[in-house]
Amino acid sequence: MVAPFAPALISGIFNSDTGGGGVASLFTSETPTGDFSDGTPGITTGITVRFAVDGVVTGVRFYTGAAVSGTYIGNLWSVDSSDPGTGTVLATKTLGTTPTTGGWNSITFDTPVSVTAGVAYRAGVFSDAGRYVTTPSVFGSDLVNGNITADASGDTVGGFSIFQGVYRIDSSIGYPNSTGGGTNYFVDVLFS
Repeated sequence: MVAPFAPALISGIFNSDTGGGGVASLFTSETPTGDFSDGTPGITTGITVRFAVDGVVTGVRFYTGAAVSGTYIGNLWSVDSSDPGTGTVLATKTLGTTPTTGGWNSITFDTPVSVTAGVAYRAGVFSDAGRYVTTPSVFGSDLVNGNITADASGDTVGGFSIFQGVYRIDSSIGYPNSTGGGTNYFVDVLFS
């Protein structure tokens, strides 16, 4: 078992463990090093997570850069096979407002999704304008905050080899299964 990331070593990245009923996320205030709109017809960026306990995912979070445009859609998938693999959509929701620039934005699903401990799930956000933020080479080791783990890229989770820092370039949302080499695209879950 990999030791949890020490939040004191990387100031401000992690929410504290909610322990008994609040909403938890993996990341909090880490600042991306890149802010992009590369002219693609659209991009879905994502992260693969697992949970130490059964619970619910109530939505997804994503970080935006200095400029925002277009439509943003949040999704949660089950991971159905090793990467580059497939997943089944468990929830989807379009953000109904323009996101806040330069910070975290949340998309709350209409119905929370029950999740099972030890199973891999993929959270993703689609931008039809091709906008995304990054910090490269983040997922060389597991990132852990309380009951949420983002395993290192290439690890096996629930019997499947997974990528971290995943994306998909397409004009509509789709399961992100191309690897960005462990890049953090600043997509997160809302878990309780």
